[in-house]
Amino acid sequence: EGEKVDLGPRDFGTYQYHVTAVYDTFESEPTNTVLIDIFNSPPTDFNLLSPLDSSEISISATDVLDELSFVWMPSNDADGQLVSYNLEICLDNSPNPFCVDTTVENNSFQIQYNEFIVLMSIENGLNDISWSVSASDSIETVPSLNGAFSFQLIFDFLDLID
Repeated sequence: EGEKVDLGPRDFGTYQYHVTAVYDTFESEPTNTVLIDIFNSPPTDFNLLSPLDSSEISISATDVLDELSFVWMPSNDADGQLVSYNLEICLDNSPNPFCVDTTVENNSFQIQYNEFIVLMSIENGLNDISWSVSASDSIETVPSLNGAFSFQLIFDFLDLID
């Protein structure tokens, strides 16, 4: 095996290296020039899975301790960097949507309906919800291939809780 040289960390870009021989009185001309392009591979493409786009979910008073699950396909990083996901959830009932986001390291997020009601200021009746996910390797961020999903959460018991 040949001799290995660690050139240390490098910024992204193209680098040119060559080999010379060093003698007692002189150095040879460069030979075997090598171009190395150091770049980041972004996280791989992925899709949102659930809740399904354009779906309707009806929640009764007995369902409030059940969990609402947001699920998407995993994204990978060819460079071996950790991929994290930013999940954004929006209540779209008004002209000014109310949005929250969270960062997770796996490809799902669960929240109990009773917590979701408080977090999103959910009202009785029909609630238009949209959600989207982006994957990041801390250098580049990519959105899901199938864009944002939207669904309707229907509650018919919230005005009973006062």
